[in-house]
Amino acid sequence: MLHVAHIQEQPDGRVMLRVQGKGGKVRQVPVISGQEATVLSLVQGRNEEEKVFAQIPSHLDIHAYRRQYAQALYQQLSGLPHPPATGRLPRGILDEKAVLAVSRALGHNRRDVILTYYLR
Repeated sequence: MLHVAHIQEQPDGRVMLRVQGKGGKVRQVPVISGQEATVLSLVQGRNEEEKVFAQIPSHLDIHAYRRQYAQALYQQLSGLPHPPATGRLPRGILDEKAVLAVSRALGHNRRDVILTYYLR
């Protein structure tokens, strides 16, 4: 459902995707640093109403890609390594602002979902 018009280059060079999620909620999703040119090349010279991807293969593991994106965005925003995969999280090990930003980008707005299924 991503259309060419939903990919927007910001004045500062960042690229954002405008995504409409469940319940019709719209959110802004940042493109990972270093991938801006790749994303912009997908839409260059195309009609704004056109879908970016005409078809998504049914066997594609979307959740694995969302996890990879979440981990890359967390590291980009925080500069910290991923939290440990198991056990209790030691106090102060997380960048809470980065966790919240990742949660918002994925449309969850819940840190527990991000920590349980995406960052650990």
